[in-house]
Order: sequence, then structure tokens, then C-alpha cells
Amino acid sequence: MNEDAFGERTSHGVYAVSDGASESFDSRRWSKLLVQLFFRNLHVDERWLRHAVTVYAGKFDRGTMSWSAQAAFDRGSFATLTGIVIPPTRSQLQVLGVGDSVAVLADGNQIVSSHPYQRAERFAARPLLFSTVWEQNRTLLGPVLVSFVTRWSLRHLREASILLMTDALGAWLLCDARARLPKLLDLNTSRQLKL
Repeated sequence: MNEDAFGERTSHGVYAVSDGASESFDSRRWSKLLVQLFFRNLHVDERWLRHAVTVYAGKFDRGTMSWSAQAAFDRGSFATLTGIVIPPTRSQLQVLGVGDSVAVLADGNQIVSSHPYQRAERFAARPLLFSTVWEQNRTLLGPVLVSFVTRWSLRHLREASILLMTDALGAWLLCDARARLPKLLDLNTSRQLKL
């Protein structure tokens, strides 16, 4: 089962991807919700996250669940969220990266920057993820959440490309970006994505 969610509002310059943790309770719904709420409010902060947790919880009636479903629900759902906002001027864009989904900025066949991970080794560590259990989000809140946002300048880039990807593809790319980025940029259909 695929727990990933992706969305785009090309006319507004907004793109997002979320990867639900497969071992958590209904993480596909959680990842879809995170993407939807990002499009409604691009300012991801504590209030935004509280709203997301409340909306998610409202989609379930815990009292009608089996005991095993209740236990899984209580442990929570977990997901990444990586979002890009490209302003109409296209000069500087904002990138949010929580978890191990990544955004990559390339100029031609060369990576200029990636966020939140820059090296493939980072994918081996357990990522911080948004959780449907409020207490489990404490490490993400306050000034720390601000650190998940970066800005990229597109000035002076001749052939700028921006890629959003979940962990498997991101780790694959960053393992050997020099050889793999051109392959990735040459893809035209999802069927060609057999790396």
C-alpha cells in the first residue's frame, strides 16, 4: 500500500509531498491531510499542526474501533511534509522540509541544494515526523519548526529544476548525484521510473 501524498497548485506556485510511515495507523490519510492543509495555509507552525491533529482525530470514532485498532490509533500516525512555494517573481522560493522527504534544486545536471537532507547518510537515521498524537510533536515545535524552513534563490541559475521526492528516491539520488541526476531529469513518464 502506498502512503504517499502529492499535490500541486501550479497557478499559485505551491507543491507538496508527504510520505506516511507505513507502520503507523492510517498514515495515508494523515499524509493526504498534511498536503491539503499546507495548500490552505502555507504558514506551518504550532497552530497549523494543532489544527491538523484535530481534523485528523475528527475523522474517526475511537469508541467503535476494535481494541487493536484503538491501540494503533492511540500510538498515532506519522508522516513527512515537504513543500515548496514559488512566488510570482520566481526570484526566491521557500522550502519546508520535515522528515526524510526531500526537495532538490538543480541547475542543469548539478545539484545546487537539497532540503532537509544534503547527504545520503542522513536517510539512515530515524527522521522527525509530524504525528497525530500531539505530545509526540513537541520536538518539532517552537523555534525548531522554523529551522525546517529554508529559502533558495533562483537568480543566476541557467537551467533551474526543482524536484520533490520521498525518502527512497531521495536517498538513491544523493548516493551518487553526479551520475543519477541526469537520469532522473531525463524521465518523461512514471513508467520510466524503474531505477
